[in-house]
Amino acid sequence: MVQVSPQPQPSANLPAESPQTVKRELSIAKRTAHFLQLSKVALCLGAGLSIVDMISDVAMVKVYSTDHPKYAMATLISLCLNLFFQLMFVVVQNAKRGARVLLREVLFVLTFVKPGVDVYRVVTTQKNAANNMISAQNEMLIMKSVELTMECIPSAVIQSMAFMSGSHSIVAIFSLASSILTAAFISASIRIEKDVSTNARKYSPDFYGLVDLKSRRQAVVVCVLALVMSACQLASKSFAVALRNVESGTILAAYLSIDMGVAFIYKMARGDFRYWLPIESEAGSGFASLLARLVTKISLDFTGTIQLRHPFEYGGIYFTLVLLTTPLVSLYFGSRYLSFVEDEEVKATLDYVFSSDQIYGGLGCLAAVQLFSFALLMSIIPLKI
Repeated sequence: MVQVSPQPQPSANLPAESPQTVKRELSIAKRTAHFLQLSKVALCLGAGLSIVDMISDVAMVKVYSTDHPKYAMATLISLCLNLFFQLMFVVVQNAKRGARVLLREVLFVLTFVKPGVDVYRVVTTQKNAANNMISAQNEMLIMKSVELTMECIPSAVIQSMAFMSGSHSIVAIFSLASSILTAAFISASIRIEKDVSTNARKYSPDFYGLVDLKSRRQAVVVCVLALVMSACQLASKSFAVALRNVESGTILAAYLSIDMGVAFIYKMARGDFRYWLPIESEAGSGFASLLARLVTKISLDFTGTIQLRHPFEYGGIYFTLVLLTTPLVSLYFGSRYLSFVEDEEVKATLDYVFSSDQIYGGLGCLAAVQLFSFALLMSIIPLKI
């Protein structure tokens, strides 16, 4: 006969929970569930914005092809780069799942519905396939990062350049606003979605947990501030790059290259240039790390993705330095533009010239809102890494 161990009985010495404690715990549980439901709605909204932004970029290729063919070509290249790197990641992620599954995933990318598919998998908490390299949530975050840096940010910069050239049609302004809003939403959601993850809070409690699930008001304020900060930084940086390009595209390229090189040297000096992706090949891991650092650097510079405060990314000091210097660099580029267009011969070659009030007023407002949002965000979130 099998002996059955007696069930443990609750200790009589344990104090019973008071009705107030039970009520408070139930309230926290309800708020947490409500916030998670809202996060699912935000995921769906983000996927919709991504699809709309991609469609608007395709439309802008046609609009620019008549009067600004170089901007049409640049927009088309950014779209192709986004698709290329998404396809490359999809192949690596699903290489061991068979040709049929791989073909299906490739079609999701080529038909522009990949953002919606990723959101569906995360929202429905589908189990990860045995042969997948990473989880569905991490796949979604990586695909968002690729879209952010290869399409949304370049589109915002290209359309800002077209705007500086006098392209002020309703369609052009709508597409520019769509690119900035989509990029800011993706940037903010990358951090928020990872932050509310149970696993992230469990294994990295010192970094995750900025969004207080016990306080609906605090959670909403954090999300809104992150969105506003990212939108202002992207708009400021995009217009600054466009202004600098008016004077010299060569100087602009040199500035961006040096800035990227300094970031790479910084990561190498810290000894953590290699990224965390589980790739067996040494060469493959090195190439993936190079792409990952490129993507994260662009994301940090143009949208200030809060996730990149992590010590394995760029750390709090570097992150703060980038956010504080972006408005200063933008205003400096604005002053260089105004000095350049003072020459009457130069002014005659331009389709549209902005005044000093427009430059300093616009960039100044963006800088003020961005820095205020950043300061307020840092003051209300829990003090972590």
